[in-house]
Amino acid sequence: MFSLDPYVNERGLLCVGGRLKKSTLNCSYTHPVLLPKEGYITKLMITWCHQQTAHSGRGMTLNEVRSKGFWVIRGNSAVKQIISRCVECKRFRGTACQQKMGDLPSDRLHEAAPFTYVGLDLFGPFIVKNGRKELKRYEIIFTCLSCRAAHLEVVSSMSTDSFILALRRFIARKGNVRVIRCDNATNFVGGESELRKAFCRLDHTKLNLFLSNLGTDWLIFRKNPPSASHMGGV
Repeated sequence: MFSLDPYVNERGLLCVGGRLKKSTLNCSYTHPVLLPKEGYITKLMITWCHQQTAHSGRGMTLNEVRSKGFWVIRGNSAVKQIISRCVECKRFRGTACQQKMGDLPSDRLHEAAPFTYVGLDLFGPFIVKNGRKELKRYEIIFTCLSCRAAHLEVVSSMSTDSFILALRRFIARKGNVRVIRCDNATNFVGGESELRKAFCRLDHTKLNLFLSNLGTDWLIFRKNPPSASHMGGV
């Protein structure tokens, strides 16, 4: 406090001293009134200035107090204490509760060959040039639910046909897939529908014999609920 060179002004108030007595600025700026840290008036002043600044942080509130012509001893600590007790600040700046995560799906926990259980999604577009034309291209990412390996396939559009062709290329390179987890995108839903229609037209006796020789099952689509892609576990 002695470093502030305090003095008593003509109204009997203890103010900050200094070498600015001949300044043309208002006396409230050059010689603000000293307030104790724990005073009742101090708490009322800091609370009012905190509300005037729309519940801003410590720096803005302290600047507002000083602009009103008051100098709080150990002001940073006093303002911080008032803000920590502000109900509205606790409501707006408090840490949000974290939702407890659910159990992993069974597909994530099976011991199987890579890409037996697959999660997929589509992202993009990427702009590519074909001559003088600029075309959009998309990527489908296939990720193994067991070992988390990834495989990318380029598709020319977000249509069902493009997805089916990418799925055929993926199976040709990585082998048979048992379960695919995806969201409810229209191309994925349409791809499942097209595969089901094609499956109904096949000779099931020959198909079962062929699949049994390969030691695989028919491809199963498992779609996550809308707006809940986290339920796939990846």
